[in-house]
Amino acid sequence: MLPKVPAEAKNLALGCAVTSSAKEAAAGDFSFLTDGDKNGEEGFECELPRGMQWMQIDLAKEVDVHAIALWHFHRERRVYFCVVVQLSDDPDFKKGVTTIYNNDVENELGLGKGKDYAYYESNEGRVMPVAGVKARYVRFYSKGNSATPSNDYVEAEVWGVPAK
Repeated sequence: MLPKVPAEAKNLALGCAVTSSAKEAAAGDFSFLTDGDKNGEEGFECELPRGMQWMQIDLAKEVDVHAIALWHFHRERRVYFCVVVQLSDDPDFKKGVTTIYNNDVENELGLGKGKDYAYYESNEGRVMPVAGVKARYVRFYSKGNSATPSNDYVEAEVWGVPAK
């Protein structure tokens, strides 16, 4: 369930370009992150190699973000580690970065110590409210999960409106 967002808000991530810290996916395709399929069927997730990895969505223009929803692989009960979600207008995430969610309580990724709780992934995904932050890029970090050392992404939604 989405938090309260403006009536004109849409999922601006649908069909957007996706890049990653990995040169290629270990399984699946980067485009699965924004294809609109949240079911999480085996073979329709993007699996990144073990260790710290990220996936990034280019929204193509600056937007006002009001909510983000993220689905990791959820066909098995798993907790994903060091999940950090950030927004920026900088494609390299070196300046103007806003952290939306951070459960990296030990600061293993070096992005700051998180205060958000880890959670069991489910078909409902994880919905994060955002206070109308202006951004063009969304980056999702993780570092393995409770079942495997890989980083498995199913879908991401970025609810917002074009910036004024």
